[in-house]
Amino acid sequence: MTDITEPFAHAPARGWTPELKARFLDRLAAHGNARAACRAVDLSAEAAYRLRRRDPFFARGWAAALVLARENGVQALAERAIEGVEEQIYYRGELVGTRRRYDARLLLAHLARLDAMVGDNAACADAGRFDELLNCVATGELALPPVRKDAVAAAGDEARRNHREKELEVFYGAAEDDDQDEDDSS
Repeated sequence: MTDITEPFAHAPARGWTPELKARFLDRLAAHGNARAACRAVDLSAEAAYRLRRRDPFFARGWAAALVLARENGVQALAERAIEGVEEQIYYRGELVGTRRRYDARLLLAHLARLDAMVGDNAACADAGRFDELLNCVATGELALPPVRKDAVAAAGDEARRNHREKELEVFYGAAEDDDQDEDDSS
């Protein structure tokens, strides 16, 4: 018995050309709204959802687009939370001015996201050395210099190694000179 869905697995959906798929996913990544992305490509949302169920690669693209859209949304949230939203003020039907309104809920949501970032140990370590990190970015360096206390400890270790090598060189170097003197006298 053959699987009746097999012939349809690779058949293109009507209207969904590779170019339209790419445009849809690009729009979805920008805003995270599947219906708006469908309007942008003049295809129905139902067709998009059907295609997502049928085409695993398109489904992966959809998921990746939503991840990117989330980041875009976070940026918009942060901007609104910090900068506020400008509202127009009308009096008797005429625009008389504007005001900036801040939403504490947006700010709390943004702070919750930033609190999650604080849990990232690498990000916290970099935050403690932010000026050095900025300098590396500005100069095009690919790595931060070692942390100062680590650098001091490393320098101390290096000095101890160098001192020990000098001691050994003096001790064994003098012994070699004595051996050469004995060879010359024979």
